[in-house]
Amino acid sequence: MKHLLIINQHYYPDFAATGQLLAELCEDLEKAGFKITVITGYPEPGTYPDHLSPKKLEIIGNLTIYRLYNHPAGNKSISNRLLHFFSFWLGSIRTALLTRKVDLVFVMSTPPLLNGMTANLLRLIKRVPYVYNVQDLYPAIAVKMGTLTNKPLIRFSEWAEKIINSKSVRIVTLSEPMKAAIAHSGVESEKIQIIPNWSDDQLLFPQTTSSFRTLNQLGNKFVIMYSGNIGKSQGLDVILSLAPELEKEYPEIHFCVIGNGVNLPSLKEQVAKYEITNVSFYPFQAKETLSDSLNAADIHLIPLTEKMAKYLLPSKLYGILAVGKPILAIVDPETEIDLLVKQTGCGYSVKPGAQTDLKEVITNAYLNRESLLEMGNRGRTYFLDNLTRKIAVNSYSTLFSKLTSR
Repeated sequence: MKHLLIINQHYYPDFAATGQLLAELCEDLEKAGFKITVITGYPEPGTYPDHLSPKKLEIIGNLTIYRLYNHPAGNKSISNRLLHFFSFWLGSIRTALLTRKVDLVFVMSTPPLLNGMTANLLRLIKRVPYVYNVQDLYPAIAVKMGTLTNKPLIRFSEWAEKIINSKSVRIVTLSEPMKAAIAHSGVESEKIQIIPNWSDDQLLFPQTTSSFRTLNQLGNKFVIMYSGNIGKSQGLDVILSLAPELEKEYPEIHFCVIGNGVNLPSLKEQVAKYEITNVSFYPFQAKETLSDSLNAADIHLIPLTEKMAKYLLPSKLYGILAVGKPILAIVDPETEIDLLVKQTGCGYSVKPGAQTDLKEVITNAYLNRESLLEMGNRGRTYFLDNLTRKIAVNSYSTLFSKLTSR
């Protein structure tokens, strides 16, 4: 039985998308015959469902999960986030070094770069190869967002990224543009494998009714939903500038924002300040009720600020496709999401900053609701053919089997 050591700061029941995905991957790999040790962080209150209480040590068959202390992210200031990342990182190094008889290490890019440094340390000390999973392109994304401005730190991060990439036996990323960006940094293309994220088609599926819609008295409203992390890269301010204008012309249009993140307080303040009544906020939905909440929408937003679509691929995409709802993407042209939407016909795509075009698209979607059903069906078909849990897990299982048999 081959032993995989997997490191990521998030793991179910954490609401974070990578944590949910990793839990599904580990459960299925364990069933496929791997022994798995997971090193993850202990989620802070508010980041997981209230009725669940994660254990610090959990053993399920051949799956062992260590949940380590990490400093609370709290108000998500830069200093707090650094403490959050580094406290987990230091603890994860110790636990990783104490884990015995590992055949392969698999690390994800949360926290950014640090898990890759741990994997490289294990390569040097224990002679264990590692696979690096790149969900977001760091440090490039942090530089573009303006959260990383210190030039010496940028140079160090770029150096660390090159070392991590060059010493890995394989890099797994989500899309062709992300693969191209990694290859452009000097990594041989053959070493980079694309395995998209996924959704579980047994948990997320089209529904004719939604209790979320009923409970929140959305009635006959035309619901434009955003469900996910509310951070700087999403640029959700765009809806606030349009919401009052749309409400005057089309009172049925309503924006639902589900989730949490560093920009949520600012959005709520603006909604209160300008007395915007067609925007409402809701907390993260548990995995078990996510299908119901996603089905409450008439159309789903996937907004990214300018140039961000080159560096990340939001996991919310897969859930939206899974429930058969159309997409309203606000992304740069010729990026992964833009091409997917246009090629499959599963929604609309608008360039960031094109407010007039965005209003026109929303108006068109509202006035032509009957066309949205077919858009959603096209997305669901594409999802079933390419992005299910089974397809992704089989790709990972094949990769890990190949690497551990060497």
